[in-house]
Amino acid sequence: MSNDVRHLTELQVAELTTISVQTLRRWRADPTRPGPAWLKLGPFKNSRVAYPLRQLTEWLARHERQCTSQRTTS
Repeated sequence: MSNDVRHLTELQVAELTTISVQTLRRWRADPTRPGPAWLKLGPFKNSRVAYPLRQLTEWLARHERQCTSQRTTS
């Protein structure tokens, strides 16, 4: 098995992005919110959540801005 990181926990995403865990959870509960793609690793309500690193990186890139008046691409 590779040592490559492929998924991050919600806490890791929160630390990386400075978006609170609560906000990430709110975004997951509401499909109209702008949050990054995520996976639920199990069938139960309290099953582990993971964020695929590739999709998170792409989501972050789509939300980069050069100035405050610039719109995001998604």
